[in-house]
Amino acid sequence: MATEKVSTIKSSGGHYTTLTAWEADLGSAGGVTGADLVTNDEIAVAELYNDLSDKAFTNGWTTDSTRYVHIRPASGLGHGGSTSSGILITPSAASSGPLLIYITAKVSDLRFTDTLDIGTDGFIRHASLLGAGEELTIERCIFQPTNGNRLALNVKTGTSTGVKVINCLIYGMTRGVSALSTSDAEILNCTIVDCGDRGHLRTVVKNTFFYGHTASDYFSPSTGSTNYASSDTTGSAGLQSLTSAEFNNYAGGDYSLAETSNLIDAGVDLSGTFTDDIAGNTRS
Repeated sequence: MATEKVSTIKSSGGHYTTLTAWEADLGSAGGVTGADLVTNDEIAVAELYNDLSDKAFTNGWTTDSTRYVHIRPASGLGHGGSTSSGILITPSAASSGPLLIYITAKVSDLRFTDTLDIGTDGFIRHASLLGAGEELTIERCIFQPTNGNRLALNVKTGTSTGVKVINCLIYGMTRGVSALSTSDAEILNCTIVDCGDRGHLRTVVKNTFFYGHTASDYFSPSTGSTNYASSDTTGSAGLQSLTSAEFNNYAGGDYSLAETSNLIDAGVDLSGTFTDDIAGNTRS
């Protein structure tokens, strides 16, 4: 089993102060042996202790499905499902999101927002084909823009596989997740709310609730696919014509499901892929 090599990212007193510095040094201060994580049987972890404004190009490592890069908050500093607490990542330069990922990686339990205009680059942009069995996994993250016209994840690879967005909350975007080609990305157990264009484009969707989008709502009719996706309009599979009553407090920005929600226990069993929810709690 691969060994985690944890680098602390802190404003002071850690191994590094930014993800950019961690990437440039290949995590050596945190004990990473070298760029080839596969040969060294290591997982390079960046553990965040404070909010961060950054622009990191995660590209320097050799990775596979079990030896990869992991960006996450330190223990106890995750959002726990709240849109107002936990580590917050913002871009450090205009017209570009904070994370550009070329390798097998996992991004977990972080919040993203935009203090600068990042255009359509996406908070996270995946920009390289993955090999067989490799994955980019975005799990339990919250994307909450302040400037509109944004993408949570922009998959710019074309005919890639293995990009998964799991247990994420995405709201207020122009488009939630966009992929260059059908089947480039999967959206699993997410909530995507109030996007100005649509919830997703050219992605495979399972167990995801789309609400309040102004264009074709939860799918582009000619591209992508839906499987147990639910919506406030009529469409293909899943529950349809749902209302804001599915949420605990839609008007107040609480998009967790109400106890009476029709979405509870609906959909397909994905326990073979994950067993928790956006707050990190085990699903019953």
